[in-house]
Amino acid sequence: MKTTKTLLFFNALLLVAASCGRRSSQDNGVSVETGAAAPKSLVGKTPDAPKPTISPKVKEPDSVKPSKPFPEHIKKMIDSCEKGTPSSCRMLSTLFLKGVGVGKDRRLAMRYSRLAKENYKKILPDWEQRCEKGNAGDCMNAGLAYRDSLGVPRDAVKSVRLFKQAADLFRTSCEKTKNAGACNSAARVYWLGLLRTPELRKDRAFRQSAKVFVSDMFEKGCALGNPDACGSLGDVYRDGDLVRRDEAKAMGFYRRGCELSKAGSHEKKRLCAYAALKKLPPPRRRHRPAHRGTP
Repeated sequence: MKTTKTLLFFNALLLVAASCGRRSSQDNGVSVETGAAAPKSLVGKTPDAPKPTISPKVKEPDSVKPSKPFPEHIKKMIDSCEKGTPSSCRMLSTLFLKGVGVGKDRRLAMRYSRLAKENYKKILPDWEQRCEKGNAGDCMNAGLAYRDSLGVPRDAVKSVRLFKQAADLFRTSCEKTKNAGACNSAARVYWLGLLRTPELRKDRAFRQSAKVFVSDMFEKGCALGNPDACGSLGDVYRDGDLVRRDEAKAMGFYRRGCELSKAGSHEKKRLCAYAALKKLPPPRRRHRPAHRGTP
């Protein structure tokens, strides 16, 4: 009996000793599992946090290598841009930046933006020469380049002079030869050109005369059978920016444009969709960003 009690007493002592030894080992940085000493550099320290990765700078591609073929109309625009048409490059830059009809691709947007500026710079002298010879379309193009700093420093005086020259040439063709397309173009020079020139926005007298001119030219173009003029006039009455908003008149011009436009065209789809509505959407307010400086 005494032997059994003695054995139990010694077993208890051994357990206490083992417990004390384990605690001592942990305090001295010794692994309890293996008994091996932990490296001093790690004792009492937490692992270093991973270093943040820095994304590489977006590099502009030298050539277009899509993961899948582009739609046919995009291919045509790319071909036109590569051949030196700046408006095609500018449109491609916008499409790739916003992902309209193609996947969003910032590198391609940057590439076509650069090509647009280069092409504008190259072709601008030719536009100005042809403008002086009476080409209204080239006057309009040159005016946009100077107003929006497209490849050249911004020059409001030159842009206004070129816009007015384009409008006069288009109006003469509209009134003398009954050219419906010229009537529409004359209105658009004022609508998208002069009325969006910051230096002219504060001129109340000019704005008033410009609104009358735009409405008059669009009406003449629509009466002569130009669907774009009818559609634009519908937009004018829908938005109520140039004239008092009138949904009935807007719907009438949309229906007229739908009837005149070419089957299968984007304009026909747009105008017929508006003509089919029972009620027009709220007025669309155009965003007017501050003019950009020299590129």
